[in-house]
Amino acid sequence: EQKFNSKIKKSKLKEKDIDEIVKLYNLGKTQREITDIFECSKTTTNKLFKELFETKKLKKRKNGI
Repeated sequence: EQKFNSKIKKSKLKEKDIDEIVKLYNLGKTQREITDIFECSKTTTNKLFKELFETKKLKKRKNGI
């Protein structure tokens, strides 16, 4: 949890954005669409999604990200 929060602070994304990203992903948005919505780099969302999957805040879809 501490590690996750420290990564958030270093990125452009805020905690409220993380909650919105989880909602959007669960509604079927792709990682690319989410990257475009939040106007951040693909690297930022890659790291975020990796962390969200590792901490079980998100579940991978059967058809991938």
